[in-house]
Amino acid sequence: MTKVPSDRTSADAQKPRAWLTTALSVFVVLLGAIGVSLIGEIDEDTMAFLVPHKARLVTADVALTAVITIEVLVEYVLKQYEFQGARQAGVMMRAIIRTVSYSIVGVVAVTILASNPALAVSVGGMTGIIVGFSAQNLIGNILAGLLLALGRPFKLDDQITVMGQTGLVKEMGVMHTVLRSTESIVLIPNSALMTQVILRKPPAAGMEGE
Repeated sequence: MTKVPSDRTSADAQKPRAWLTTALSVFVVLLGAIGVSLIGEIDEDTMAFLVPHKARLVTADVALTAVITIEVLVEYVLKQYEFQGARQAGVMMRAIIRTVSYSIVGVVAVTILASNPALAVSVGGMTGIIVGFSAQNLIGNILAGLLLALGRPFKLDDQITVMGQTGLVKEMGVMHTVLRSTESIVLIPNSALMTQVILRKPPAAGMEGE
């Protein structure tokens, strides 16, 4: 008797593998650490011409390791969103992770090159304060979106009622959650979903015809 594979088995085969991404990231980080260690062993007896450039070599090694690791992780995040049918949200999340990660890498590079951690910390702190005040609502919605994705208080095609709006959940984006009712499309800010009472019904009990 031939066993027919189920839809769930096919979906599991297409789902991004977290262990593979983790293993690749750890491997890249280990290579970077080995590179830094080898650069630290450079002295005047072996490669005297490289001694004045040790800080630059360490910075390049750290930056290259960080870029590869970040790109591996953001592609995994994008595939996770694509697997859930939310590619647009995945693209936005990828951009956000890249921006934050590369900002941190930049601060680390300044620290190594300037040999002045206090300067780098000051630059990073001031940048964080400015960005935080100017994009408070934006950051709040993004963080709320991440918490909703992790906690999953509702799923796609669940019928929910929040802030007096009732509809089927059609998309869980970075900034908004999209509800579709029989009359309109409603965008609810993610931060509001973290503070409002949500009435949820499973897909089977959703609105007919959706």
